[in-house]
Amino acid sequence: MGLSQRFQNLIVDSSYAGAQWLRSIDLTRHLFGNTAAAAPAADSYNPKNKRGLRIQMERIRFPRPMLRLKCTYMPYHQRNIDCFPLADRKVVMVDHIGITRLCDVDARSVMAMPNIHKPKSDPISLFVPSSSGGGSLYVMERYPDSEDGTQLRYSNQFEAFVWGKSFCHCHLLPPPPFVHFNSSGV
Repeated sequence: MGLSQRFQNLIVDSSYAGAQWLRSIDLTRHLFGNTAAAAPAADSYNPKNKRGLRIQMERIRFPRPMLRLKCTYMPYHQRNIDCFPLADRKVVMVDHIGITRLCDVDARSVMAMPNIHKPKSDPISLFVPSSSGGGSLYVMERYPDSEDGTQLRYSNQFEAFVWGKSFCHCHLLPPPPFVHFNSSGV
């Protein structure tokens, strides 16, 4: 998995309950394409010229959605899909019960992955690519709960998806030391 900054994946809520659209924006066309500023009109700084004072902003039209993602059925207020970006225009999606899928924008496909051990209430992620073509996606709770350090070797608040050349595994990780403190100031 290589790192590419040409495209930005955008997850947008859909009008369907519990569904989201995956759109991919080409940054070279919208943000980094033509950077030459247009010359202002001669009287654009005249306070009486209200048309000249308006700041013109280019409109970015969303491209057509690549995929519509829908989570497993639950009451409306409990539906949730968490999205974790990878490289090469890929996104990992985890729904509210822990079903995990890999979305490949280029192939316009959704593939099964090992499920996360426990869904996170407010997760954050970090993808670390490797030179061998795989990589690791670390997923953790944004605000981890304190844990008793004598009881747990691994924590379901901290997990990693590790890719090889043709496979992926999900591993529980040991919690960092600050999780064993009861102080909220850490």
